[in-house]
Amino acid sequence: LVISTDGSLATFKYLGGAANSETSSRIKIDSSGYLYLTGGSSSSGLTHGFADILLMKVNPTTYALEWGVYVGSSSKSDYSEDLVISGDGTSVYIIGYTDATSLTF
Repeated sequence: LVISTDGSLATFKYLGGAANSETSSRIKIDSSGYLYLTGGSSSSGLTHGFADILLMKVNPTTYALEWGVYVGSSSKSDYSEDLVISGDGTSVYIIGYTDATSLTF
C-alpha cells in the first residue's frame, strides 16, 4: 500500500497466502530503496500449520516480490518483531521468538 503525498492511494499489492492471515511487524528500506518486511503467516500452503516468521524483499519500483522466505517450527508458533539490514546491504537479520522448545535451522 503506497499513499501519495496528497493522501490518495498510489498503488496496492497483495503478497500472501490463500487463507488465514499474514501480518507485518516491521518494514525497513535499504540504501537502494528496496523494502524489507518481516512478520508472520498462518496461511495454509505457506507454513507448517502454525504461525511462522516471514521475511520478504520487495522491489521499490514495481512492488514485485524479489524473494521471500518463511522460518518456523513444525509444532509451535514463531514470531518476528524487528529486522536489521547490514550496512553493505548483503545481510538481513530478524529478531523474534518462538513458542517451540527446540528449533533447528
